[in-house]
Amino acid sequence: MVSTSVWALGAAVLAVHVALYMSGMCCFGGHASGGSGGDAALELSSDLTLTYFQLRGRAEPIRLYLEANGVPYNNRMLSKDEWLAEKAEHAYDKYTFAQLPHLQNGEHSVVQMMAILAHIHRHLPVDPEVAALSSNEREAYTSKTEQYALALEDVRGAYGRLAYMQGTEEEKNAALQEYLESKMPKWLHAFEQILLKNGGFFGKGFHLVGDSLHWVDVLLWDLLDTHMHESVGGPQLLKEYPMLGRFYDTFRAHSRVAAYLESSRRSAQAHGSSAWLGARA
Repeated sequence: MVSTSVWALGAAVLAVHVALYMSGMCCFGGHASGGSGGDAALELSSDLTLTYFQLRGRAEPIRLYLEANGVPYNNRMLSKDEWLAEKAEHAYDKYTFAQLPHLQNGEHSVVQMMAILAHIHRHLPVDPEVAALSSNEREAYTSKTEQYALALEDVRGAYGRLAYMQGTEEEKNAALQEYLESKMPKWLHAFEQILLKNGGFFGKGFHLVGDSLHWVDVLLWDLLDTHMHESVGGPQLLKEYPMLGRFYDTFRAHSRVAAYLESSRRSAQAHGSSAWLGARA
């Protein structure tokens, strides 16, 4: 049986960790605190430009990752007509698959949400703890991030199919109930366990892998945030998942993230106009 003094020590460690996290003094990659990226010689352009539509969508995790790390960037948000004009000129060239989001980092032109996130990650200062990993430990670290990223893409895909579903109101509501009662609990439970196994019992568990921000953390947070809208489940969705609830609240409360979320720079519209779920402008 664990003694009261051990629990008290754990609570004290957690309180200090949360305070530092929210102030931006630890646990976040970026220029101020040291990231968890790759080659320290790589640099992000002073004219870094992210191009997407006038909504959150698949660009929002990228914006959140840049904001959390304190990276300046140009946030180009195109109207439908502006995108059609650009696509006509640059499709399958600059825009490799004739899709957005797109990141221009100096001479590097990058498309696809996860590829952009990984590109940014490699250009952030290296987390000393990650740099110190052995080759086997680094492989385990990288393998986990890849697994979690692909699993989150599965969740995003399932949600996207639901959000843009065509049909009667009765059919849509039935599909939503099945999604919330059968599909989401499985994923929420899995990620709750991942946080617990990553130090959740010892005052940590703020990240999916390691002790500093990785872009897979932002993918998870963005999905949770999407589901906080009342049309998609709302805050009660995390009632039985305390680790996920703490993860969500702590990231949201971080000074740089909170400033972005409360600013006019963040689009009020979550999805395209044909979606029937999520936040709208």
